[in-house]
Amino acid sequence: MTHRIKILFSTLAVTSLLACGDKDDDGDGGGTSGGTTGGTTGGTTGGTTGGTTGGTSGSTTGGTSGTTTGGTSGTTTGGTTTGGTTTGGTTTGGTTTGGTTTGGTTSSDSMIKQVQRGDIAQGTEVTITGAIVTSPESRYGFFISDTKGGPYSGVYVYHGGTALKLNTGDEVTVIGEVLEYNPDGKTADTETLTEIDVSATLDVTVTATGLTPPAPNSTTVADLTDPATAEQWESVVVSVSSAVVTSEPNDNGEWVVDKALVIDDLFYLPSGISAGDSFGSIAGPLYYSYGDYKIVPREEADLTGYTPVPCPADKCADDLAAGDLVVTELMFDPNFCADSACEWFEVLNASGGTVSLDGLIVMDAGKNTDVIDSSAILADGDYALLAAGDGTSWGYSKVVPDGSYGGVQFNQGGDAVILIGPTTGTTIDSTADYTVHAKSDSAGESWQLSVRSQNALDNDDERNWCAGTTDFGDGDLGTPGTANEVCAGP
Repeated sequence: MTHRIKILFSTLAVTSLLACGDKDDDGDGGGTSGGTTGGTTGGTTGGTTGGTTGGTSGSTTGGTSGTTTGGTSGTTTGGTTTGGTTTGGTTTGGTTTGGTTTGGTTSSDSMIKQVQRGDIAQGTEVTITGAIVTSPESRYGFFISDTKGGPYSGVYVYHGGTALKLNTGDEVTVIGEVLEYNPDGKTADTETLTEIDVSATLDVTVTATGLTPPAPNSTTVADLTDPATAEQWESVVVSVSSAVVTSEPNDNGEWVVDKALVIDDLFYLPSGISAGDSFGSIAGPLYYSYGDYKIVPREEADLTGYTPVPCPADKCADDLAAGDLVVTELMFDPNFCADSACEWFEVLNASGGTVSLDGLIVMDAGKNTDVIDSSAILADGDYALLAAGDGTSWGYSKVVPDGSYGGVQFNQGGDAVILIGPTTGTTIDSTADYTVHAKSDSAGESWQLSVRSQNALDNDDERNWCAGTTDFGDGDLGTPGTANEVCAGP
């Protein structure tokens, strides 16, 4: 006869309903190893009121769950006591104090650890009290910790997409089922994310607010990239120090430090990160998904000691002022190849010195944004040709781009190109909207600023723009990377 397991994780009490004859062998899980504290091994101290129904009062065998103090056992009602083991019954008349047992005191601290260590089977319903919320809510859940921190002290709570309006520092009671999330179909503990699933009931109760979560646990990149050592830190708030950016954010908002550790944008993505930038420390819960352990910073404060890579030019993206760059040409409707492979725009350096465009934000009139990726150093008065996407699908054979600007695609019915400093938010340049031009546009013609109007003010006036007429090698028309033609002008 087996009963559904329900385990209460509390700073005060733990109750386990187990299969007949089952026993907690851990000493940390709420059962006693060999006897009842507060009574006697050979009988009941203090006398028996009423007697024991259906069982034998004598020596206790099989272990007793909980500690009986006060000496009076009372009457066992609704169950059978056989050899000291009560199955399905209720003991009245005695006093049980706090769930303290011989072999250790159980609290929410140690129980979260037991869940993370795999001591609690999947599908088991657990109730965790006294836990502290250690993160904002993501789309599908949040992280909690016991009060002491350390290895195995955190776990992810999955709510399935229903926001619970929790805050970091809330104390909560969580009731849900233990789940191993394995999007890759893997089963090893080091290849799954342990969760408490509350999606069916949303049984999360705030019991206090404004608490201070445990401080981040200092670890190393080596610790967090080796599954054998990273598993103990899963869902725990950790930190690494002296980290250098080796890969810039990808389309999923993930970036890499020290050629190994992934930093994920589950909660926060800083802008303007470049390869070679460094941080004094990076902190956040350790998340697991799609084959990698990842730190997920929760806010700007989790990234300290930021030092950008030294600018290789006179000015980099955040050094640029309004008018330092001028957008002078745009191919928004290519004919030779697809828009995603052949859209491009051209920029003139009018800053008076050398410029690196890397990290500069590109935005269209609809406020869609992406970031320029370019290693080119642009001399004063020179043009840079920038390709859509990441540059790998570039379709033209006669011209080579100096960089790329990601996923922004310009509308064929009218749009504008806007360049913005990544952290300063300064608008470096903004073109006129080409709606009027688009009405008479022919596919494969660029839209270019007259060579007589090459400044950030004149390019705001659509009358200073005209269609390109020069074949640049593959049948499409324009002057990418070189001086433009003369337009009729206003």
